[in-house]
Amino acid sequence: MKKRTLKKMTMGLGLVAGVSLMSACTKTVPYDPVYKEKVHAKSEIDTGAEYLYVASSDASSRDDMGTSDATPYMQGQEKIVKFRFTEDTLRIVEIEEDARLKSNELNEKILLEIPIQHVEYRCAEDRYGKCTNKEEENNEKNWANKANFIPDLSKVKSPGLSLLPVESGKLWGDSCYRETSSRFLDYKLEKGALNIQVEKTFTASIDCLSSLNGLQSLSDLQSRIVYHYSFTKLNGITSKDYKTVSYPRKDEGTFGFFSTEYRKYDVDFTRTEKMRQDFMNRWNPDRKEVVYYMTENFNKPEFAAIKKASETAFARVNQGLKDAGIDLRLTLKDGSGKASGDARNSMLIMVEDPVAGGPLGYGPSVANPRTGEIVSARVVMYYGNMLQGLSMTYDELVKEMKREKKNGDLFKASAAADGKKASASMNGRVLSDELKNEMSMRNSITSRLAAKLARDASQSYGKIRHESLQKGSKNLSSATTRWTTDNFARMSEKQFMKLTMQSAAKSEPEDRIAAMSSGHCMYPSELFPFDEAIAKGLDSKLSGDLKPWEDLSDAEKNEVIALVGPEIWIPTLIHEIGHNLGLRHNFGGSEDKDNFYSAAELAKMNVKHKVPYSSVMDYGQRELNLLPTLGKYDIAALKFGYLRQVEKADGKFVEVKTTIKDLEKADANLKLKDYQYCSDEHVEVNPNCKRFDEGTTRTEIVTSLIEQYEKFYNLRNLRRGRENFTQMTDRGYMGRIRSTFGYIRAFMENYEMIKARFKVADNDEAWTQVEWLKDVKNAALISGRFFVKVLKTPDLHCAIARRSE
Repeated sequence: MKKRTLKKMTMGLGLVAGVSLMSACTKTVPYDPVYKEKVHAKSEIDTGAEYLYVASSDASSRDDMGTSDATPYMQGQEKIVKFRFTEDTLRIVEIEEDARLKSNELNEKILLEIPIQHVEYRCAEDRYGKCTNKEEENNEKNWANKANFIPDLSKVKSPGLSLLPVESGKLWGDSCYRETSSRFLDYKLEKGALNIQVEKTFTASIDCLSSLNGLQSLSDLQSRIVYHYSFTKLNGITSKDYKTVSYPRKDEGTFGFFSTEYRKYDVDFTRTEKMRQDFMNRWNPDRKEVVYYMTENFNKPEFAAIKKASETAFARVNQGLKDAGIDLRLTLKDGSGKASGDARNSMLIMVEDPVAGGPLGYGPSVANPRTGEIVSARVVMYYGNMLQGLSMTYDELVKEMKREKKNGDLFKASAAADGKKASASMNGRVLSDELKNEMSMRNSITSRLAAKLARDASQSYGKIRHESLQKGSKNLSSATTRWTTDNFARMSEKQFMKLTMQSAAKSEPEDRIAAMSSGHCMYPSELFPFDEAIAKGLDSKLSGDLKPWEDLSDAEKNEVIALVGPEIWIPTLIHEIGHNLGLRHNFGGSEDKDNFYSAAELAKMNVKHKVPYSSVMDYGQRELNLLPTLGKYDIAALKFGYLRQVEKADGKFVEVKTTIKDLEKADANLKLKDYQYCSDEHVEVNPNCKRFDEGTTRTEIVTSLIEQYEKFYNLRNLRRGRENFTQMTDRGYMGRIRSTFGYIRAFMENYEMIKARFKVADNDEAWTQVEWLKDVKNAALISGRFFVKVLKTPDLHCAIARRSE
């Protein structure tokens, strides 16, 4: 029984009469309503308005299966939707953009369906037609005319794919998972927004065991994921005055931003290039502040250092924005009570559990599908993975650090010492006398075979590469043209590589690391330079006798984590915030030596070491020399995206009113300041566009890649106290080695491609007289020698013998 003011109830004419009869006696009377906790007025859903829909995963169960399918806080694709009431459901449909096709309701794609009951209430009347102060449901109205509805969220159906990891497997029909249960958790319907949370349980098929690394028990085949469906009124989250930025290929190849593709049919209902529009993704340049809400676990005492490191990272990004002349600032606030999956919230999320697949950070954003305006963003930091990488690398590095400390140089890794080590142990393998004898007996045969294999593989792949490039080439001169030394000398290396990349057909990344970094803005932990971060963090502690990780007490381990954690956290967080601002990866930052910070510039930042990168969006090979803030390329890119300005070669800035191409057409003498840029799709084409490389020439890059392989050989191939060290991990290891070897091999392919494309013989004088061609050939030789060395290294065998009695 509740008390209500009757004149606030709208139950029809009978109720109005009842109010008139009793108003002379009292203003409030006992009233017996129908229990309506789950009842909502249909007016709370604006069926005439457009909503922005984003599906994402919130928390998920710990995953030991070695896949990234259950990675928490992944985000799906944004869509513009409308709500439709039917007799049985509340439908959320992706609307048809073409006005000519809107009359056909079947063109609207159903993304979500919520079973509902249409209801309306009135005051129950006595036989004289008077209100009895008791409420009843009005079943005399048609469902369409009833004012309220009751949703049954426990039976939500999602026929539309959201491209979240587990669900996206359904698209190709090769998913290892089946949904075994679904449980509604919560929903919140308010003016202009609806948020729904559903927990789903997935079970992996036994047929997929070969791809599930690290499986400990059948229980690990199950994953529980919380899905969050967010709907926000489009005009309530976007800017009315936002101006789109056209982002054609010329601009895309100069400064890398994420983009939104908006496509329409032509008048004859065909898809044509002229009807496609690409808009740059960015925040509204007139916006002054973006507030990021931190998840509640940042307030735990044990994460005080991580919280401070986060504040440092945000301060450095804001300084970079200030240096770029941009008014936008990022503010960190406590996020208690804020839902991470709500598209209205920008979030900084810390995941404490280790996550399979190895991400360190993830930085997606939510953009208007029609304009590219970023309306919210999230950075997910995987703390558990950071700890795993830290502890796995600690022991190996401490030994290295102690030895180098005695030699008086903490961080310098001598190439000569590495060479002797590799020669003595053959890639870190300690050889017995018997094995050395066997190796020497086989060397003459193996070396000849290895040389032939390397030669045949290089030649055959060069032919395939040449043919594939020929098919996609429109910009290069005829492949039969005889290029002389003078031809090459007149063409700069950058011009040549630009033509090469233009002629190569773009392909989707095949390996997991490429997919993580390109498609999901993830920073993979397995290739993060943990050793350098630990060295930097523990520098002051090296005077003592550092113990192995297993011998450290919990308090000592926490001390190491507190010292080293920020060294890993800060550069990763800054990198992911860069993605939130719209920036793509720039793997050309390590080659862009003309735009490295000078020693004087670094000194102003209190940085005392050399930083061989022009972009924080690169994947650095060594943490010790990563950028501590936004680099010169990043600042130039942000000025281009947010202020629409580019720098000329003379240091002055010019406004880009439309595109860079139009700017250059208007002024034939215009020379812009040059920045090196290449991103994920260029990695397979350009050998000096690499993730986790170092060096400004091909020779330096391939040498550093080989040194990294040698350095991590023991770390990856020896047990080192790990609980699980079986063949189940071979698949993942094979993938990493394939990626590394593919990078190194690309230098040989590049050499072969130039030979085939321009008919340049091995003894052509161009290889010795043109500097960048000398670099190409030298890098190819280094790459070839490395593979010969690998092929010549004999396999290790275990001998089992009976113990003599």
